[in-house]
Amino acid sequence: MSCILASPINQDTLKADRNGVVMTPTHVHKALWEYLGLETFAADRGLTLPDAERLPLFDPFVSSVT
Repeated sequence: MSCILASPINQDTLKADRNGVVMTPTHVHKALWEYLGLETFAADRGLTLPDAERLPLFDPFVSSVT
């Protein structure tokens, strides 16, 4: 049985980068909050997420496809 490990990505370009970050569910959740405009709503209700880098997952001008 083989084990697949996550590859780090550049937090600006989303391309593979040995010195980048490994995307976690927190990164995805934060990107969804941002995309849907829910950051202020969540903060007003005391909801927070652990610290994580901002990843432009829904930015139409950023693509990891080459």
